[in-house]
Amino acid sequence: MTRSTGHHIRGGVVAGSLVLAVCAVLEWGVLFAKAPPALSPGLALDLTWNVLLYAVIGGIVGFLAGALVTAVTRSRGAAMFRHAPWALVMAGVLAVYWIFAVNRLYPGSSREPVALALSAGAVLAAGIVGLILLVRGGRWRSLVVPSLFMISVLWLPLYILSAEPAMERTRRGTDRLVETAAREGAPNVILVMLDTTRADCLGCYGSTECPTPRLDALARESALFEQCVSLQPLTRPMACTLLTGFHPRRHGVDTNTKSLDPGFDTLAESFVRAGYTTAAFTAASVLSGYYGTAQGFELYSEPSEPWWYLRSDLAIRRLYISLTQWGNWWVEIRADEVSDRAGRWIGSRARGDRPFFAFVHYFDPHAPYDPPARFDLAAQDGVHGVAVPYEYESQRFEDGFEMPQAFVRQEWRRYQGEIAFMDEQVGRLLDALDDAGVAEETIVIVVGDHGESFEHDFYFAHEFRLYDALVHVPLLVRWPGRIPPSRIASQVTLADIAPTLLSLASVPVSPEAQAAPLPDGVVLTSLLVSGNGSSRGAPAFCQTNSEEGRPFYGWASHAVRDYPWKYIDSPEVDLRELYDLEGDPQELRNLIGDEPQQAREMSTMLSDWLEQTERFEVEPEELSPRRIEELKSLGYLQ
Repeated sequence: MTRSTGHHIRGGVVAGSLVLAVCAVLEWGVLFAKAPPALSPGLALDLTWNVLLYAVIGGIVGFLAGALVTAVTRSRGAAMFRHAPWALVMAGVLAVYWIFAVNRLYPGSSREPVALALSAGAVLAAGIVGLILLVRGGRWRSLVVPSLFMISVLWLPLYILSAEPAMERTRRGTDRLVETAAREGAPNVILVMLDTTRADCLGCYGSTECPTPRLDALARESALFEQCVSLQPLTRPMACTLLTGFHPRRHGVDTNTKSLDPGFDTLAESFVRAGYTTAAFTAASVLSGYYGTAQGFELYSEPSEPWWYLRSDLAIRRLYISLTQWGNWWVEIRADEVSDRAGRWIGSRARGDRPFFAFVHYFDPHAPYDPPARFDLAAQDGVHGVAVPYEYESQRFEDGFEMPQAFVRQEWRRYQGEIAFMDEQVGRLLDALDDAGVAEETIVIVVGDHGESFEHDFYFAHEFRLYDALVHVPLLVRWPGRIPPSRIASQVTLADIAPTLLSLASVPVSPEAQAAPLPDGVVLTSLLVSGNGSSRGAPAFCQTNSEEGRPFYGWASHAVRDYPWKYIDSPEVDLRELYDLEGDPQELRNLIGDEPQQAREMSTMLSDWLEQTERFEVEPEELSPRRIEELKSLGYLQ
């Protein structure tokens, strides 16, 4: 190795390590600015580990860039590079950082002005230091000055380009809002969405297999709705329904590849107008703010943010995933991380001068099922270690294939283990309210977005069938001193939650929203206050969509659930089903031939609704290769 080669490579390693270590510290600065964490030795370890990890990555890239610079400067006509070899080094280092930390899933999906301000400050500091070194000279001038110069020239434009789309998404949710002071005594509101959570897996809904002590305790203090219905068993459509009060057919987001139109008024926008501070904490990139769900939220925390991989115990595993499964980064974070973030935010806002609205999303029960060891109910039952059937893993099903029941039992218990772990973490979120002293003045709503199937030859999925295992979800509403604990038998849907929350918090509807079409949900305040819900409630109209990629055994269907009856129409496969949910809760006996009159009545009811309900058309987003791989990893595409 010549002296020149060694100088370039050594300099590249030093420059790359230095700059990415500084970037790591910068990201922690963003984290501290947005949600100050409790100081602890573990936090110091996380910070140290992450800085070292970044430095190693930067050093590797710098080594390669130094070797490249050596080759370039030795080539004919390379005199133009003689005075700026480290410009090329830093271009490579910063470009890799941009890809890894800023543009992993969606460009700048959660960037805020505070992050941009911190970066601008770092750029100014770099420029000042570079100017001093340039004037004073010295042995490090040839190495450090070009490095700092490249930070100024390259990093800030890249950051602005990556941050602008997210800042624009945030502005579209808040710039048109007229913020007023919140009324005196306005309650805080927390809306918790439990992804992929069946009602029959909670103790308060009758489960004896799945331990959910914290949700059961919450149920004893809440109004529990025995018949709450998801309108489409898919995450993003139901999140949009929760936030707007519209049926998926009417807000148009009926797949996980469509975005919520900015013309729909969301809960967050309504609460901001009423003087609230708003935040969302999501656990999976299927709810990236890039797709419209961030409208109105002042803080939108999601897995694509850099600080989700700053945890020292997860850094190496996540680095490995990023290198071996490019484009499939951090599609999910565990419930403990969600509760950590949301809990810190609640603590920082509890004694502020504005009430708060928080949307908290837990994703753990979603496949693949991988509970922490102490919640692995399959291992505790001795049913673990069953191999994944080749047909299921490859999605190549032959006629007559039957899923091995030992494997189904294993996955069922793992799924319940995920729910048990999530239950503990929901409890920690509730503890954060108690610790902050605001539990008595906070409305808490806990609801499932949809369930999961382990029956009907339809396993470990949800989006293509409409059985109760997929659409019957838990709903708990607690407001101490205002809503008495009760069990309400009336059927309700997820579309009812948004108008009910606005009613409970006495948040007025904006003039724009008053002029727009009315949401599909109904206000449940009278049911909650009286605790008297013995009536059947309104029929619920459910749907699936065959545009998601049709994985293994799916087709488009519509259903009407008018408890205790449910009618399902699947015209693609010429299948009609009628079930008596009271006498056959597992929907094993199709009564379509035994109850022709009931079937005709419900078929007419469904046809009339489809004819009268105009479908709002939304064009699916053009999916990048990375986004396609991400949806495949979640089971939404094949």
